[in-house]
Amino acid sequence: MTWFRILEARGWLTPGWPVEHGGPGWNHVQRYIFDEETMLGGAPRIIASGIQMLGPVLIAFGTSEQKAKYLPDIRQSNTWWAQGFSEPGAARTSRRCGPLRCLNPMASTSSSMATKCGPRMRTGAR
Repeated sequence: MTWFRILEARGWLTPGWPVEHGGPGWNHVQRYIFDEETMLGGAPRIIASGIQMLGPVLIAFGTSEQKAKYLPDIRQSNTWWAQGFSEPGAARTSRRCGPLRCLNPMASTSSSMATKCGPRMRTGAR
């Protein structure tokens, strides 16, 4: 988390985001150079789903209210988002899923879904 805070203070935690949403506004070449240099330097990779997947979708398609509500916390690593997957036939077990305060890096209330999550995340299954 320390590395994320250092990057966020410079606007570099969200390298693909435009300046108006807290990113550096880099083009593809600048993003590539940043990724290469941090990799060569042995820095932790930015692999947060909210930063790399949800944030860009909200920026492109979200309402002003959604952007104001979600983007700052994603950018500051106050909330973490994950993408849940399930296999065919899992609908039978999905009824047993429910909200879960994640205290375990791999946690779910269903045998058919494993969700990586941060300390304050809940599964989206109902």
